[in-house]
Amino acid sequence: MTSSHLDAPVRTDLADAGQAAADPVREAVLDAARRARAASRELALLTADRKNALLLASADALVAAEARILEANARDIAEQAAEGTGEAMLDRLRPNGSRASPADSARSRGWPTRSAQSSAVRSAPTGCSCGRSGSRSAWSA
Repeated sequence: MTSSHLDAPVRTDLADAGQAAADPVREAVLDAARRARAASRELALLTADRKNALLLASADALVAAEARILEANARDIAEQAAEGTGEAMLDRLRPNGSRASPADSARSRGWPTRSAQSSAVRSAPTGCSCGRSGSRSAWSA
C-alpha cells in the first residue's frame, strides 16, 4: 500500500503550525478524505450489480430527503447573501431545473459502473463521455 499526504503528520516547522494543527476544518477535511479512501478500497471489491444497487439506494435517499436538503440550501444561500457573497456564486448554489439531480441521473441510466464495462465508452446524462479503452481511461466533455 502506498502512503500519501493524508497519512503524513502535521508539519511543526511551519510558522502557523499550531494554528494548522488546531484547525477543525482542516481536520474534518482530512478525516473525510481518509474515510473516502477506506471506502474506495471496500467498494473496489464489490460486484457491478452491488455497486449499482448502492447507487440507486443513494438516489432513493436523496429523493426522500429532498425537502430537507432544499430547506437547508435556502438557509445557506440566505446566510451567504447576508455575508456579501457575490450573485454569481449564489446562483451556483441555487437549484434550477436545467441541472439534473444526482438522483435523476442515477435512475435514468441505472448508471452502470466501470467494472461492468471492460472496454466501452459511455455517455453520461450530463453529456460527458467516460469509460475505458484498453488500459487507458477515456474522459471527455
